Amino acid sequence: QHYFIQSNLRMLILQIVPLAALLKVSASLTCYDTVCKGTGNHSDTTIPCAVSPGVKCHLQEDGSPLCVTGLGEGIPCHGALRCLHDYFGRAVCDTPSFNCYDIECHGSGNFSYTHIPCDNAKNMRCSVNGTGYPLCVMGHSGAGVKCNDTSVGGANYCSHDKGGKAVCISALQKYMVEIVAAAIVGTLLIVFAGFYAWKKRKEVGKSNDVVISNANVESSMDYGATASTFVTEPNQ
Repeated sequence: QHYFIQSNLRMLILQIVPLAALLKVSASLTCYDTVCKGTGNHSDTTIPCAVSPGVKCHLQEDGSPLCVTGLGEGIPCHGALRCLHDYFGRAVCDTPSFNCYDIECHGSGNFSYTHIPCDNAKNMRCSVNGTGYPLCVMGHSGAGVKCNDTSVGGANYCSHDKGGKAVCISALQKYMVEIVAAAIVGTLLIVFAGFYAWKKRKEVGKSNDVVISNANVESSMDYGATASTFVTEPNQ
């Protein structure tokens, strides 16, 4: 019985050690495929599959892809490397070229004025089909600019023009709307305060006029009453 327990314990350890090593390797993986691609007669078949430590891509006997539960394969992207995906959805590690990306795609030819939303920062890039219609396809991050001017008043803020193209702007440009809005609000407050003060002065002036007018009336009445005391009756 003692030997039986030792044997089972040894078997359990042999199972745990590889599993622990596998989990350790899995924890270091940070970038996974987003699709599952078939082989053989199904080499042109691709299905969405968010591969992760709990999901993997499985190829069936006929070569068709299947997304199933399991430990998915990935690659480590650490430090300055960023997890990206190529056109086929395969995980790749790369250093991002830009820190400000286009957010729209524009067509060409007959579709030169056609545009669609496409955040080039999210592993998407712009393309066009055979007719020139714009497409947003999965792949390495697309077009953009690098806004890293750290000089005083430098254009180190990311923004976009009316066409969704990435542009670098200065702090003054970035907060221009807020500055103008604050100036307008301040001006309106000053005008309102001036109008309120003028209105109050006008009301006080009217009140003073009424008081003076009443005083004049009362003075006139008093004068009339005093004068009447000196009037004598005519001789009969």
